[in-house]
Amino acid sequence: MRELPNIGRLCPFAKDCPVYHGRIQVEDISLHLIKNVFCNRGEKGWMNCNRYRIAITGDEIPAAATPYHPKVKQKINIDKVDNETEREILKLIKQHGKCLMGDVIMKLKLGNQSGYNYLNHLLQKKWITNTANPPYYSLNVELS
Repeated sequence: MRELPNIGRLCPFAKDCPVYHGRIQVEDISLHLIKNVFCNRGEKGWMNCNRYRIAITGDEIPAAATPYHPKVKQKINIDKVDNETEREILKLIKQHGKCLMGDVIMKLKLGNQSGYNYLNHLLQKKWITNTANPPYYSLNVELS
């Protein structure tokens, strides 16, 4: 039987998370459901959690933040983005408003597969999107 890599892995931030410990209530959603959807699903669930995405940037998590997407765009301190190529991609998209994958590859002198992998990782983090105006990539966060 194939092992499911995401199921049963606890979020690395759960120990200090007020949502995980029930100190912040998410309206009309049981704590059991929150834990199963976000906290205990491995990276796939974690990347869908707003609190987790803020935590991995190193920014302070707002006290009342829940796992669900905020109504305003998440703020990312560009200087705290660890990966230099991802940082340059974010800057390029901000500068131009939107970019095709080919623009990113050419301007940053990346290989096709490498460019695809970096963009895909930024999509998984939900820092960029390509659904608002396909096939263009645009920022899904506010850079500071």
